[in-house]
Amino acid sequence: MVMDDPLDFEEEDLLLSNTRATTKRRRKVIGLDDLLTDYCIEKKKFVHCKSKRSNASKAYNSDEEDKKMRENEITFCKFVNNCQKQVNEIDTEDDVSLWGQKVFGQQKLPPVPEFSGLGNCNLLQSFSGNELTSAFDVNVGQGDTFLEGLLINGWLSTLAFRSGFVEDPIATWTLQKNSLCEGPPGNISSWIRVLSACCQIRNVRPIFSTSEAEEFLIIVIFLFLDRQLQGLALILSACLQSIIYFFSESEWNVSCMKVAESIAHRVPKDLNCLRIVECITGVDNRSKHLRSQLALQILMKCFDRKVTDVKETLELLISTNVKEKSCNFFKLYIYLVLADNFLLSSHLFEERPVIIDMWCKYLRNCSSQITSTDWRSYASKVRNKASYLLQNMIPRRNSE
Repeated sequence: MVMDDPLDFEEEDLLLSNTRATTKRRRKVIGLDDLLTDYCIEKKKFVHCKSKRSNASKAYNSDEEDKKMRENEITFCKFVNNCQKQVNEIDTEDDVSLWGQKVFGQQKLPPVPEFSGLGNCNLLQSFSGNELTSAFDVNVGQGDTFLEGLLINGWLSTLAFRSGFVEDPIATWTLQKNSLCEGPPGNISSWIRVLSACCQIRNVRPIFSTSEAEEFLIIVIFLFLDRQLQGLALILSACLQSIIYFFSESEWNVSCMKVAESIAHRVPKDLNCLRIVECITGVDNRSKHLRSQLALQILMKCFDRKVTDVKETLELLISTNVKEKSCNFFKLYIYLVLADNFLLSSHLFEERPVIIDMWCKYLRNCSSQITSTDWRSYASKVRNKASYLLQNMIPRRNSE
């Protein structure tokens, strides 16, 4: 070891001092650059903020900007008012009445007779002096009131069946009471079942003539329009089928046309006519024929001018411009449903391919020319219905 050489700990001190000096010099050089960079950045920020405050101050104090804002507000208010006015002018579907006709209750009522002979009837006399009558404090002497209680509770018909006969004053009084009730009579379901049974026994013993059967068919179809008879839809449909098959093969085509024309003249051209067509739910050939002819006759009566055949009817439908502002989409929806019921229930597709082309063209017009943003009443229903029918028609057309 050389005496003049530094000791080990002295070498470590020298190494540390050199390292600190070098690091200090480096930090000093980097710090100057950073300061210069930070100075430039801060200066730019200051200038930018000052410019923004100046512009904001100018904009706030500018009369032209205030005037422009007021004009924009007025323009926006006018735009909102115009939109609201257009929305109010659009008819809503709530304005369209539902189907339903009051079949009963509008007939002229007969004069109310005096039932002075009720007290002398054998039926009432049989209750006189009865122990049950005295026990329940029932006054048989008030014939009208006593019979009305029996009629309401259903005992009058039971007594008639048990005795096997009905006296004339009681029968007259009962029929008069039923006719004075507003709405369908209480025995309407029994009448429907009796009519159905009478039509089914024609081969054994004909009860009605052909013209009478036609009238009954019209009456039963119109009964489907009375909302108070919806609970009797099942027996009404069964009765309808019985009347349809009352006619012979030679009578059916002529009678079907007569019934369809008569109903088409009388039924309102609104949702009621769709209800009357769709109530014929049978899948047999006669039911399809009646449904087709009924839809066609109603459709032909819907137009202002007279049409004579199917081709002319479809030409009139195709000529409808759905883009016009005055287009009535509610009527267009009725036309669409009626035409669909007529065409799908007939054999024209097999006989006349021209009808298929015209029908598809009409469906394309309704499905493509009516936009999804059209808010007019029934516009979306017409578009959706036409699109659905067109999709079902394409496979049938290709198969042919």
